[in-house]
Amino acid sequence: RKEVIIYFMELTHPHILKLLGEFWDLRAIKLTPFETLQFIDWTYTYFKELNTFGIRDDSLYNGFMVLCNTYATKIQSQLQPLVFTTLKQESKMEIEEDYRGKVTTMFPDQLLGFFSGAFEVVKIKRIKELMLMMLKLYQDMMF
Repeated sequence: RKEVIIYFMELTHPHILKLLGEFWDLRAIKLTPFETLQFIDWTYTYFKELNTFGIRDDSLYNGFMVLCNTYATKIQSQLQPLVFTTLKQESKMEIEEDYRGKVTTMFPDQLLGFFSGAFEVVKIKRIKELMLMMLKLYQDMMF
């Protein structure tokens, strides 16, 4: 079994890394967030499978982290206009007070809806690095 792993790492693994790099160089900008997430999922699975054989490839892990960062950036670029548009609409709405004289707004609920929708997809994947990047993204957008 050890010989098969060594053979794989010497012959096949470099070829896989080369294909991943070439694919990324050609397609990265055109990929939707969902397609990027699929690429992250495959890379993460491959990385974890290598780990089961005691193999840790830092270049693969670094590439995986670039993918996670790219996904977070793509999601941010989709969410930011939604947040700004909703905030602008909210600022134009007539201020209404309830019977106690308190002003109410739906913006926080809408904002959480934007974030939770995007985060639910990431949460299903159970990839902690990606979840942490998404949480950092939300923190940066909020504060």
